[in-house]
Amino acid sequence: MGLILAGQLFEARYCIVMLDAHLALANTGHKVPRKYR
Repeated sequence: MGLILAGQLFEARYCIVMLDAHLALANTGHKVPRKYR
C-alpha cells in the first residue's frame, strides 16, 4: 500500500514538473526541445 501511494505521488510530481517545464518553454515562443514532447 505504501509503495503504491509513493509511486503515485512520484508520478504526480513528475507530471507537474514536466507540465511546468512545457508551459515555461511554450511561453518563450514554442521552442520545445524533443525531450519534452
